[in-house]
Amino acid sequence: MNHIEVKEIQTPYGYKDNYWVIDGRALPEYLNIWALESQDEYLKSIGSFLGLCPAWDKDITWAGDIRFVWKLIEMDSTVLPLLLCEDDLDFSCIVIVVDVEKTKDFVYWKRIGYVLHEKENTDSYSDEDNTLPFYQTAGNVCWIKNTEWVFDKSEYDQMVNMFREMQTIKQLHKFPENAVMKVTDCADMLAGLTSDGKQMLDEHRKEFGEILIHVLAADFVVEPLIDLLKYHMDRKITIQMYCKAIEVMWKNGDDRVRNAVDVTILERLSDEERVWKRFGDFISGEFKNHINNEILNVNLMMEHAKEH
Repeated sequence: MNHIEVKEIQTPYGYKDNYWVIDGRALPEYLNIWALESQDEYLKSIGSFLGLCPAWDKDITWAGDIRFVWKLIEMDSTVLPLLLCEDDLDFSCIVIVVDVEKTKDFVYWKRIGYVLHEKENTDSYSDEDNTLPFYQTAGNVCWIKNTEWVFDKSEYDQMVNMFREMQTIKQLHKFPENAVMKVTDCADMLAGLTSDGKQMLDEHRKEFGEILIHVLAADFVVEPLIDLLKYHMDRKITIQMYCKAIEVMWKNGDDRVRNAVDVTILERLSDEERVWKRFGDFISGEFKNHINNEILNVNLMMEHAKEH
C-alpha cells in the first residue's frame, strides 16, 4: 500500500505550489528521475518537472478546463491530467497524465505518461467531448512508467478534498481588492467551497425561488464551521477556508452580504464561547478590530461575546 498526500512545495521559480507526495517523494521528483533514466528526448527537453503547474490548480486559464479536470477527478476510471506547462496553463502543450482506476476500497495509479498531441484536434482540445475520449484512446499517450501505486480510498479522498480546499483558499486570497461582491457573486463563491456546493445552491434556488443570503450563509458557512470548531480542530485547512470566505464576504461584500456576516454569521458563532474563541484564532487582525470596535459595540445580540 502506498501513501499519498498533498503538500506545498517550493518551485524553481520562487513560489510554492501544491503537489502530490507519494511515499515521501513529490511526483515531479519521480518524473525528474524517470526522465534521467529514459532515452526519450521529449522528456529530457522538459527540464525540471517541479516547474510544471498542477493540472488541478484553479489558476488554469479557462474555467471550462478547471471544471473538466475536476469532473475527471471524480470518475472511477479515467486518464487524469496531473501537470501542465506553467506558461500556457491549458491542455495545448505539456500534459502529464495518470491512468486511474478506483474500487470501493482502493485507488490505483497504474502508470504515468504524457499526451501526444499529433492526432489531437487543437481547435477544441478543452472540449471534454473531444478531450476525454482522446486521452482514453490507445496511442495518444506515451506511457513513461508503470507505477502500480495503490492508495487507500479513504486516504485518497481526503487528499482530493485537501487539494480542493488549498486551491480554494489560494483563490480567496486573490479576490480583487476593489471588487464588490453582490449576493449572486457571494452565492457562487460559497457554492465553490465544497464538491456538492453547486447542487446545494440549485436546491436552495428551487426551494426559495431566489437567493436568501442569510439562509445561505447559515447553511453553507455557519453550521459546517461550528461543527469543525467544536469537534474537528485537526482539519485546520478546512477551517481556514471557511474563515477566509467569511472575511472576503465582509471585506468585499455589498451591504446585503456584509449584513449577513455581521448578523447571521458572527451572531451565531458568538453563541458558544469555545467556538467564538477558536474562530478568533483563524481570522486576521483587521477583521478582529472590526468585530471588537464596531460589531460588539452596536449589536445587542452579541453583548455576551468577549473581544478577540
